[in-house]
Amino acid sequence: MKRFIIILTAVIATLSVSTQEIKAQSQDLNARVDSLSAKLEKLQHDFDFLQCKYDLQDINNKLSSLGDNASIYSNSTLINTYHGGFYSQLYDAYRANYDSVVGAFESFKESAKVIKSSVRLKMLFSSFTEQEKALLEQMMNTTNSAINKAEHSLKSFKITIDMYKSLE
Repeated sequence: MKRFIIILTAVIATLSVSTQEIKAQSQDLNARVDSLSAKLEKLQHDFDFLQCKYDLQDINNKLSSLGDNASIYSNSTLINTYHGGFYSQLYDAYRANYDSVVGAFESFKESAKVIKSSVRLKMLFSSFTEQEKALLEQMMNTTNSAINKAEHSLKSFKITIDMYKSLE
């Protein structure tokens, strides 16, 4: 009987120690979960900001490249207008090129609209700093400028194609 009481006491003591260890481990685990949650929130914030920044830079680069290409095509057409006669196949090529560039521009313009809307929503619902918001606003203004530059380049390209056509 004494043996039974000693064993029972040992088991109860072991369970008591185990319970205390489990509580300590649980508290440590909760602290780790809180720490990891904070790190995850920081990573999500950084990802959202970098994604917005990348999307705006990407569409700005595409629009700038398109505007530059339209200017190059316009200059090429203008040179041929001043230094050569009218060739219908060349005109058809210029016209097809213009139509292609206009199609790409419309696509990029729509993409820019969607990207700017997405960025504005993230600015509302994410915890961006004022500096981050200001940078994103500045980049959206740059997008608007790139759209205007590309439109201007396309108008010039259209004018030079019409000038070339008038040689006919």
